[in-house]
Amino acid sequence: ANNDNFNQQHNQQHSQQQQQHSQQQQSLLVQQREEEYALQVMQQRETELRDINRQMHAVNEIYKDLGEVVEQQQDQIDEVEDKFAGAADATRRGLEQIDKAKVKSERKGWRNRGKSDEEEKGGGVRVDKRKQFLLLHLLSKSASEVAKMVSVCGGSGSASYVAGESWTKK
Repeated sequence: ANNDNFNQQHNQQHSQQQQQHSQQQQSLLVQQREEEYALQVMQQRETELRDINRQMHAVNEIYKDLGEVVEQQQDQIDEVEDKFAGAADATRRGLEQIDKAKVKSERKGWRNRGKSDEEEKGGGVRVDKRKQFLLLHLLSKSASEVAKMVSVCGGSGSASYVAGESWTKK
């Protein structure tokens, strides 16, 4: 009976050792799988970071290219803006001359009912001064609006336009 007890205890100890060994192996296997998973996640994140880095460099190159294009076009934009400013100034001066002529003709009492000097002289060309005035006024406003659009698009006068200053008052 002692022998049976001894064998039984020995078998229990052996069984417990096998269970502990099996649990240790399972624990090591789980730990190994967790480490492999962590390594895969780290490698995947590293790959994603490299992709993001490449994409950021590509975006940076696009911004540099756009900057060069804008710089190249700036001279053209400034030239167009200057031409519109000159046209608006010439239109304003023309309107002032028409006003002066109108005042002068009213002082002298001329009443040609809108007929031009050439028509008065028999040239046959009827030019209505009011139409001229309206046309010059319209041209002045159109040039002003186009110049403002050019300024908003980045012309050298854009800061004054944004500040609310009218370039036609220069």
